[in-house]
Amino acid sequence: MPTAGDKITVPTTPGARIATSIETSDSDNFTNAAEVVIMAVTANLIAGRIYRVVADTGWSSDTSGDRIRCRIRVADDDEDLTGAVLREHNVLASVASGTPWPWHAAALFECTQSGDQTFVVTVERLTGAGGNCWLEASSTSPSYLYVEYVEDA
Repeated sequence: MPTAGDKITVPTTPGARIATSIETSDSDNFTNAAEVVIMAVTANLIAGRIYRVVADTGWSSDTSGDRIRCRIRVADDDEDLTGAVLREHNVLASVASGTPWPWHAAALFECTQSGDQTFVVTVERLTGAGGNCWLEASSTSPSYLYVEYVEDA
């Protein structure tokens, strides 16, 4: 057990999970082309290390043909839409509820300043008839946003 003054380090094994956000219920609907934050995770990072930020999500729509732009962003807080885009893809949303269209994305992030860093998943509907789109998740099919250690820079 550490005592006052002991130096404690975080895991340095590649693939070690640093922080995880798990969604087990559907998100609020989004219907227009405005970018919104769907998930956020904050990790305590150490300068000079490289981390992998991973999103495993599923997307649905009640209108056939809706296309969603999904992004992983660096953020200053849980609602930041202006941070650097680490990864971006367009996803065709599933129409059948219960069978969401999967999106797996990973991006590397080199930490230059030790401390807490927030990452967010943002989405916007790009094309389609404008129906309701949402992150689809449940207790048996959750969505994840997590940060893991990769290596020292």
